[in-house]
Amino acid sequence: MRLTQRLIDRRGLAPGRYDDDQCKTLRLHVSRRRSASWIQRLTVDSKRRDIGLGGAACVPLSEARMIATANRIAARRGEPVKFKRAAAQVPTFGMAAAECERLNTATWADSSLRSWRVTMTRYLLPALETAKLANLTRERVVEVLNSIPKDAERKKARMRCRMALSVALSRRWVAVNVADGIDQALRKTNGKTKHHDAMPHAECGAFLRGLPESTTADALRFLVLTVARSAEVRGATWDEVDLDGAVWTVPASRMKTKREHSIPLSPAAVAILRRQGTTEGLVFRSPMTGRRLSSMAWSKTLPAGCTPHGYRSAFRDWASEKTDHPRDVIEAALAHKNGTNATEAAYFRTTLFDRRRALMVEWAAYVRPDSV
Repeated sequence: MRLTQRLIDRRGLAPGRYDDDQCKTLRLHVSRRRSASWIQRLTVDSKRRDIGLGGAACVPLSEARMIATANRIAARRGEPVKFKRAAAQVPTFGMAAAECERLNTATWADSSLRSWRVTMTRYLLPALETAKLANLTRERVVEVLNSIPKDAERKKARMRCRMALSVALSRRWVAVNVADGIDQALRKTNGKTKHHDAMPHAECGAFLRGLPESTTADALRFLVLTVARSAEVRGATWDEVDLDGAVWTVPASRMKTKREHSIPLSPAAVAILRRQGTTEGLVFRSPMTGRRLSSMAWSKTLPAGCTPHGYRSAFRDWASEKTDHPRDVIEAALAHKNGTNATEAAYFRTTLFDRRRALMVEWAAYVRPDSV
């Protein structure tokens, strides 16, 4: 594969080692977490050595080739080889962002990682990637953030800028986090927090009973009855389902919290599963492609102003207003972490499964999806 700067910047390379076609001793090493670094394999004093030339985030391809060429010439002449590039050790915002991503990739949900990369590549890295942390000021950070037109995107960018600089602070690359204490300096186009639009819980039953008979509609019914997230339902597979035990176990890899979540299924939810035309692969398949339902599968089915995620809010409101179930049981049903602080959460290990089953049966009886 021919290495180009554009290909490296897009971080589209799979983990592995890539030889440079122009400089035969140079190769790019991409880790499993997609962080990339330059390595030169060179014979020095009759010994084969792997020489680190710095991370690809701060050493561009052209410069890595120049350093590698200079090293090869020096080795051939018997001169000392430059084993490290001093300039590459000057911390930049791009290095802090890459290090923050590397540290969190294993625990972030795929959607969170994608959102992080969108914020970085769209708003922060174009303006700050090469900025030396020692010279980065609050005024510059505020200027970059205030250039973002939407409040929600600006808020995300501020939070993620602060996260990256917190990593820099922990590495002692900076003495202070310049993204702290700037809230009042950020412009606001409105003061309202945008939440997922939700249907009132009293209207959920009539809505479910009015849905057509189709796989797509069944998937939405199942989402409401299980109060699972959209991606969890659309990606559900039969090997996650125990029909006889009436349990759907979503693996940690597909959960936002990165923790396995077992969902007790009401008789209505089990009935939906039993009438699907297959017991292998995906539970709900797109009628058009036979593959996974898209994130827009329910866009024409939902009333204006409602989102799939909003049904979790409807369930939460119903459980609080119309039942006596404890808060911990309700939060566990939504796959939220229980415990009001880190210490309490560490000791709260129970999943309250049996009590959640009673709650989900009661929820199904309330919405009464009679068509199922």
